[in-house]
Amino acid sequence: MSVVTILKDTRLAEINNLLVEYANANFDIKIEPSDNEDQIDVIIYGLQMLGEELKRGTFEISDTDARLEEIQQALFSFAKLDFSRNVKISSDLNSLDALALTVNMHGEELKSIYEQIERSKAYTENIITSMLDMLLVINPEGNIITVNQALLDTLGYKEQELIGKPVSVILAKEEFSFKGSGIEELIKKGRIINLEMRYATKSRRTIPVSFSGSVMKSKTGKVDGIVCVAQDITIRKEIEEERIKSAKAERDAEKKRAEQTSVLLREIHHRVKNNLQIITSLLSLQSSFIDDEKTKALFRYSQYRINSMALIHEMLYQTKDISKINYHDYLQKLVSGLITTMKGGENGVKLELDVQDIHLNIDTSIPLGLMINEIVTNSLKYGFKDIEEGILTIHIEKLKYPNFILRIGDNGPGFSSKINFRNTNSLGLKLIHKLVIQLRGNIEKDNSRRGTHYIISFQEIEQTS
Repeated sequence: MSVVTILKDTRLAEINNLLVEYANANFDIKIEPSDNEDQIDVIIYGLQMLGEELKRGTFEISDTDARLEEIQQALFSFAKLDFSRNVKISSDLNSLDALALTVNMHGEELKSIYEQIERSKAYTENIITSMLDMLLVINPEGNIITVNQALLDTLGYKEQELIGKPVSVILAKEEFSFKGSGIEELIKKGRIINLEMRYATKSRRTIPVSFSGSVMKSKTGKVDGIVCVAQDITIRKEIEEERIKSAKAERDAEKKRAEQTSVLLREIHHRVKNNLQIITSLLSLQSSFIDDEKTKALFRYSQYRINSMALIHEMLYQTKDISKINYHDYLQKLVSGLITTMKGGENGVKLELDVQDIHLNIDTSIPLGLMINEIVTNSLKYGFKDIEEGILTIHIEKLKYPNFILRIGDNGPGFSSKINFRNTNSLGLKLIHKLVIQLRGNIEKDNSRRGTHYIISFQEIEQTS
């Protein structure tokens, strides 16, 4: 049953009461018009005009007159919603006949309106009954005045158990505030759409619902009622929870796979480092059987190159992030080790290292490390003769990714500008040029400073899976 139908039924009852009073010769009762000024108000106005005529007629016609009694019986029938009785009209067409015509006319109008109300009520109730969503109507005070069958079936109530009860009876405990502040907020906004909340069944089992509410107001803005529609979203919530569980399980599995991969890669780096150390040990052992100093030097420089690679694998094995190398820490160990190995403990060589927050992947770290190893080795071998304090400078600057600038050199005497460093028989310089190409870079010799200095641009090489 809709609120509109309920309101019409209430006003029709007022009309019924009015007719009963007229039939009892009480013509002073009045009905206040509604805010809507609808067809029922027109009928009420006409009936009250009839009352005025009947009131005037009581002073002209005897109460025993059969015609007046017939009019009274017709009014009683109308009060009982029986519109089949009509008052007979005489051939004289006197004032009483005029009243009879008025009564008959209003009887037909009342019959028409009542039939419209019944059809509207049946149509509305059919729609409400066939709704799959739960529907209820509450008054502004929050009491239930209408429910549909879907709500009764879902919550396990009978209609008489809910009508007139506060709406909180069907709400979960955590939603009780809706009875007060929630309704006030809904009335203030005018409507609420798709609010997730929880209803409670008769057994107090809670059900998740998607709630929408709309306020019905008269033309003057008076709140007549609130229509509430709720959709049971239990299945949807279960699917969402299952999806969340599945996603979490997948994340956990992915995390576990990543951890296993990390452990495996660390083990691989550890073994590579050990194998490289074995190679350097073999080279050292082999060189001990060689008398020629130049040949021994070749073995020794090869060991330095291998150590530069082994150090990267050692750091990757020891760090938490196996995808990147902290290049400051790496160069500190690499260059300090070369200085100590080639110049001894009291060497008079100072390292000026400026590498701030540079982390490079292994595909970049190894060729860059080999290149720096070659340049530092050449500086330690040739650059610090006949000077009291040798200075090695290494500076790496991060540009727009993936570009970097390496400035590296020493304060030694340098080599002649007549020597073409790009075209030389030196294995070390050839290797440097090859590594620059591998790093997609470019190398320039900086002749503006004392000693041997290079400016090398390079890129971080994207790792391939």
